[in-house]
Amino acid sequence: MFGSQETRMSDVRDDLAAVRNDLARLADTVSNMVAGRGGVARNARGAVDQARDKVYARANDLGKAGGMLADEARDRLNRANRQIENRIEHNPIRAVLIAAGVGLVLGLMSRSR
Repeated sequence: MFGSQETRMSDVRDDLAAVRNDLARLADTVSNMVAGRGGVARNARGAVDQARDKVYARANDLGKAGGMLADEARDRLNRANRQIENRIEHNPIRAVLIAAGVGLVLGLMSRSR
């Protein structure tokens, strides 16, 4: 009816061999896909690392530029302070009169409120 037992065993062996071959091809396909995605992941990781390095480098450059600007502003402020001190030393009466005038104006402005 269904054939001999030997024929059925042969069919089962053939089916098992076909399933093994299909599984092997599936495993190769999945391996290739994972390897391909791993390559994409590595490329993405490399791009992220490069972007991070560029951001850090730019931030470092901006920090240096900001430090240079702060140093320059500090130098200008020190020079202006020295100039004011020199003018006060050379013209003390004038400095006192200017200070008194500024004080008087500020006093009058605060009184009117």
